[in-house]
Amino acid sequence: MAEQLSDQTQDYLGIARKCILLVDVCSQMSRDWINADKPYDDPKNLDFKWIPANLCDSDPDSEYKKFVFRDIIWTSFRYGLFITGVKVEPAAFIATHPDHPDTAFLAFRGSQTGADFGIDGQYDTVPNPLDAKGGLTEKGFSKYFSGLGLNETDDRNIGKKVPGFTLYETLKKLARKQGIRHLVVSGHSLGSTTATMSGAFAVQTQFFKTVKTYVSASPQVGNADFKTWYHSLTDVDGNLLHENTVRLVNTADGVPSTPNSVAPKPNQVYEHVGKQVDFTADYSDGGKNHNPCCTYSYALHNPTDPVNPDLTCDFPQNQVDAIDPNDPDITYMEDETQDLITAETIETCHIVTEDSIEPFPVDPGRYEVVHTDNPRKTRIFVLRTY
Repeated sequence: MAEQLSDQTQDYLGIARKCILLVDVCSQMSRDWINADKPYDDPKNLDFKWIPANLCDSDPDSEYKKFVFRDIIWTSFRYGLFITGVKVEPAAFIATHPDHPDTAFLAFRGSQTGADFGIDGQYDTVPNPLDAKGGLTEKGFSKYFSGLGLNETDDRNIGKKVPGFTLYETLKKLARKQGIRHLVVSGHSLGSTTATMSGAFAVQTQFFKTVKTYVSASPQVGNADFKTWYHSLTDVDGNLLHENTVRLVNTADGVPSTPNSVAPKPNQVYEHVGKQVDFTADYSDGGKNHNPCCTYSYALHNPTDPVNPDLTCDFPQNQVDAIDPNDPDITYMEDETQDLITAETIETCHIVTEDSIEPFPVDPGRYEVVHTDNPRKTRIFVLRTY
């Protein structure tokens, strides 16, 4: 039974607000990486100088300035053929806060690249990457998580150089060399699935006395056997991990009901883990309903009135439209749905105009998609990217 955000304690709100702030900073970090032409994913570009920034108006700058930002953790996974199918992306970072001594925060961002949205839609199940007897998890989420590096030996380099330390080495270093005793893991969307599995991984390592997970807009990660396995995990202090796992859900956001709501019927086997906290903020816009800053962070800071009146809120910043919205060759329909582009040709998404059968490329990513009955319009029509 879900609890309501308006009924939550100040203790929960305090830590959840810190977590969503970090998720927003991480989301902006990923957008900065994209705007820098994806260093390391482009093997000829090995220079990414990240300057942390708080560009979400819902997150107080006074709180942001207290954090110390540390290591970026990169993931490596395959989505497509040949060397271009190997993807190297920044997934998370470590941060510390003076109000939480001996504690590290591990924050994951959500989907931002075409490959991210592609693996989101890989609905087949695979054995739990943390325990072959621990149920089944979604293929795409598992691939992204495993690419963080879970072993003592760095096995992320599957065709391209991957910078920084693995997740395993990062957590080990925090506990063994930096005196961190407590870990708080957070994430949004794809990042929330990775955060959920990372929390379980951290418990398995026994590096930390306590592990807590606060996520937002989380899809379902695994099947019923995975849930049973997850709910059996305890940290070093004996706390059940699922009792310290909280999922924040906007009931108007469709993503938390996936994969079950969009997967083929044989793949509708997924179940949520942990405790759910609900709020409702419906903007009649799938992307806005899902936005970590404009919607989720705003709600956490306004739990009794979670609808953001600023309809111009746009995050992450420095977004670029894939096409000119005033292009006369693009026909828009009134009946819109928000979809994920999950075709295997994600890196070469195309649109087709009404007057031309020949497609032309647009940037891959998440889009508002219009469906039509015109058989000539056999591919997607892009309104704007998120």
